Amino acid sequence: MAARLVRLLVFGAALVLFPFNASAQNLANGSFEVRSEVRPDHPAEWGVGGQGYEIRLDSTVAFDAGLSLRMKKLDGGGFGVATQSLDAAPFRGQRLTLTGRIRTESVESGYAGLWIRLDATDRDVLYLDNMAGRGATGTSDWAAFSITAAVGDDADRIVLGALMPGSGTAWYDALAIEAVAESALAPASDSAAAYLDRALDLMEARSIRADQIDWPSFRERAHDEARGATSAADVHDVVRGALRRLGDRHSFFMPPASVEAWRNRSADAATQGPGATGELVAGRFGHLTIPGFGAGGEEAGRTFADDIHALISSLDAEGACGWVVDLRENTGGNMWPMLAGLGPVLGEGTAGYFIPPTGEGSPWSYRDGSAINGGQATVTVSTPYSLQRPNPPVAVLTGPSTASSGEAIVVAFRKRPLTRSFGEGTAGLSTANSSVELSDGAMMLLTTSVFADRERSEYGSVIPPDEVVSGADADPLLAAVAWLSAQAACRPPR
Repeated sequence: MAARLVRLLVFGAALVLFPFNASAQNLANGSFEVRSEVRPDHPAEWGVGGQGYEIRLDSTVAFDAGLSLRMKKLDGGGFGVATQSLDAAPFRGQRLTLTGRIRTESVESGYAGLWIRLDATDRDVLYLDNMAGRGATGTSDWAAFSITAAVGDDADRIVLGALMPGSGTAWYDALAIEAVAESALAPASDSAAAYLDRALDLMEARSIRADQIDWPSFRERAHDEARGATSAADVHDVVRGALRRLGDRHSFFMPPASVEAWRNRSADAATQGPGATGELVAGRFGHLTIPGFGAGGEEAGRTFADDIHALISSLDAEGACGWVVDLRENTGGNMWPMLAGLGPVLGEGTAGYFIPPTGEGSPWSYRDGSAINGGQATVTVSTPYSLQRPNPPVAVLTGPSTASSGEAIVVAFRKRPLTRSFGEGTAGLSTANSSVELSDGAMMLLTTSVFADRERSEYGSVIPPDEVVSGADADPLLAAVAWLSAQAACRPPR
């Protein structure tokens, strides 16, 4: 579980990091002026870490005194982080705000921001705001940023600090916290309360866990957290926290700017890593690696699906008799371009269903170049391709990073003839999110159903592979190739 959560996913997944226990129940060394005795290039009272970043104190750039904290992107992926952990008890029933100054240089992808996480006694994440879509970007001078969390009675620890999942360099300074008792704040304005009620109404009507929620108590807590709000934007964090408290592990919130970016993102910017790739393995097996795809625009989706079709066409021309669909690093996003792209290998017809709590299923399928949801085409490739050798054997590779829409593709191949999966169990988010746009352009991605395969077998949690292949020396691809080699379509002629 922990391994799956040590990730920063822009669409709201949890971030579990290295909490540093501050010696005082307040933010210590928020201006980074005191050096660590053990590591003088690091600030005292802070835990710093992450992957792919250089993190150190900088005496040449500062906002309010002699030192700032600098995070610089190096090669590879990951993120940089500075963390403190506080006992939540003194802050319960209060609105906690973390403020700070951030300066950036060449942050052209990702962002630099602040973050707050509230943990329960059992270390379950109660609330997380990592400023996805709202942090500092580009090249900018010192600017003020803030995030706020309502600390409930169930909070045990408050973990907070500075975060950078972006390119370029960022400097942080003058971090501080302020707590205000919620009871001292006025109730939300009529417009802010109406915005919140609309979001709560949708959750109650459509959430997959609606029948497990004490809605009067749930609503009361949300309105308490919204005290002092005068606009829709003031309520965003409350809605974000309410979605997390639904407990489905998949619902999340996108502010208007993130929605706009998602809709306008190019196909290249929407993939993690180099995009979809393909190669011929052992001279006769088409190996397709399909990453997550984080864009909602029609053109970007069609481009991604076209790219996959082109890979399939090329490998088919080289004589691929069987296929490996590698989803081990597919962290999700938009399933429809993935489904449309893989259609020639998957085959036509119903591939799965969305099953809501009522039990009535909505089918999804591939047909003639289109991914179809409930009878309506969602993504259609420019030029549909058909395999020279239809209905081939297919091996599917999965792992703990295979999540959400990546798991939908796993389900699409489930129960398909001549198909077997290899690797490790998936992330356990095999549920479907429905997008609901709110009045200010923000969007709730609300978990409303579970995935079911073509035979209506339901999932909803971790999907185990047909053949577990794990461990330091294990290679799921080799296991897949061995299985494909034994299939009739790929046996060498006698």
